[in-house]
Amino acid sequence: MQYIGEVAVEPVNCASKAAEKSTDVVMLSASWCQYCRRARQYFVSNDINYCEWDIERSERGAALYKESKHKAIPIIYIADRELIGFNAKQVTQLLTESTAPAKY
Repeated sequence: MQYIGEVAVEPVNCASKAAEKSTDVVMLSASWCQYCRRARQYFVSNDINYCEWDIERSERGAALYKESKHKAIPIIYIADRELIGFNAKQVTQLLTESTAPAKY
């Protein structure tokens, strides 16, 4: 018997050229975070324009995480709203309601 898990999706770093255009979603993440992986997979599968800051591998990510009132990840920013953790239904709802790009 073989187990076939989720297809790995490479993170889109907010500092990269791929993220230069306006993004709908910005996520604070960490490489070991399973909920971050699920969110990333959801964004890619649903053609959601996103990027992320790794809180352990980038100075900007670490600073944003430190500024946050929350001490959990992922932290997902959609327009001026933030979601703690990943919930596909909430992400979809906020994206439907939002017309502005993510604040980071």
